[in-house]
Amino acid sequence: MELDVDPVLRDLLQRINRGVNVGIEPDGSFASVSDIQDWYLGPTRGDCNAYAVTKRHALISGGLPTSAVRLAAVVTADGQDHMIVVIKAKGGDLALDNLNPDIVPFRETGYLLMKEQSGLDPKVWVRSD
Repeated sequence: MELDVDPVLRDLLQRINRGVNVGIEPDGSFASVSDIQDWYLGPTRGDCNAYAVTKRHALISGGLPTSAVRLAAVVTADGQDHMIVVIKAKGGDLALDNLNPDIVPFRETGYLLMKEQSGLDPKVWVRSD
């Protein structure tokens, strides 16, 4: 499912992205994105996994469909494993990232997508769909 990102939805995405970015203090570790036992919702300190799962939870709690709000494992331009939230949107995917206070098109992040949650089953990770 792709969302039509109108001003109301864009405001929700921005509020959640910035709110979570400010609400969690970076812990400086670079845990593996596949190390799911370390994923916690709403911690005071955490790595990119904590930011991403907290944002995804808040967006789904706010009414967005799970098929359009996906965790994505990426590699940054400097070669670091990283976790973000990808919003499946008409006109192109959007990235919610703890390294950026703004919502940007995924294609502008400079990240290499390794895998993301399936739109049919969030327990399944796929290269893309």
